[in-house]
Amino acid sequence: MKNRKKYLAGMVLISLFVLAVSLSSLYTQLNIGEDVYCGCAVPPYLFIPFMGSLGLFTGMLIFVLFKDDQDNNIETDAILKLVEENDRKVMEVLFREKEIMQSKIVKKTGLSKVKVSRILKELEQKGMIEKLPNGNTNLVKLDKKYC
Repeated sequence: MKNRKKYLAGMVLISLFVLAVSLSSLYTQLNIGEDVYCGCAVPPYLFIPFMGSLGLFTGMLIFVLFKDDQDNNIETDAILKLVEENDRKVMEVLFREKEIMQSKIVKKTGLSKVKVSRILKELEQKGMIEKLPNGNTNLVKLDKKYC
C-alpha cells in the first residue's frame, strides 16, 4: 500500500510537469505567432531555462520519493550475509515484523528460548533492537534506522 501511494504521487508529479510544459508551450507559441512578444508572462528567452529548472526539480522530487526503499533492502541483505545462521533467523524475523514478542521469535525460528535470549541480548548491546518488558516475555522492537 505504501509503494502504491508513492507510485501514484510520482505519476501525479510527472503528469503535472507534462501539463505545465504543454500549457506553457502553447501559451508562448500563440503569443509569438501573433507577434505579441511583450504579452507573454515569461519571455521566450527565459522559457527554456525555466522549464528545464522545473523538470530538474520534478526529477529530484521523484528520486527522493523512491530512494529509501532500495537503500534499505541492500542494507538488510548485506547485514544478513555477515551473521551466523541462528542470528540470521532471528534477524530475518525482526526485519520482517519490525516489532514482535520474544516468545513469537522462539516459535518462528525454532530456536530455544535461551538461544533467542542470548542473540537478542547481543543485538541490544549493538543498538540494533530495543527490548521492553511485557509480562513474562519481552516486546522486541527493531531500531528505526533498520526499518
